[in-house]
Amino acid sequence: MTKTALNKATVPALAKKILGEWSHVSRNLKGVKDLPKFRSMGMKGYLTLAELEAIGTEKSPRRKELLSENSNNVVVKVTREAFVAISERERMSLLCSLRGVGIPRASAILSWTFPEKWPVIDVRAWRTLEHHKVVSGRKQGTNLGFIQWEVYLSAVDELMHHLRKPELTPQKVDRILYQMDADKNGRKRKGTCRK
Repeated sequence: MTKTALNKATVPALAKKILGEWSHVSRNLKGVKDLPKFRSMGMKGYLTLAELEAIGTEKSPRRKELLSENSNNVVVKVTREAFVAISERERMSLLCSLRGVGIPRASAILSWTFPEKWPVIDVRAWRTLEHHKVVSGRKQGTNLGFIQWEVYLSAVDELMHHLRKPELTPQKVDRILYQMDADKNGRKRKGTCRK
């Protein structure tokens, strides 16, 4: 098995490809919905159980019943701590301690409440990075964990630096990566951020 790692040396080539196809890839950036109802949830510094269920269901209706197994008090406490955590590992560990929350759903919670700070880790976006040798490990983009989350954040940050587009947020870079995989594999876009 290949170790998960970031290859910074390959980022400029991917950024160049994205910039070369900018009119094509940027057409979909308007498909990134600003989700004001979710953003306002994050601005207060925590989520309630009902808010967690709303975000979780929007991200993936599968396994949404698990979210309701959390108590409101636990959700408030855990999300409050996660939103101010110092390290990404601590933040994700806290969110993933909630029933029905794994790394992809935790990343959606963060991205949709704080889109200027976090992307949504996604199988398709990961595969784009893997295909362009920006990341290694988990070639199919499945079973993404804490290590992949940290590497993914670094990859998105590196891409933002090389793309030098002030309008880009981590969420929009994720959207571009997602779309590149969808285009490559002939898939239709689905989901909230994939209009």
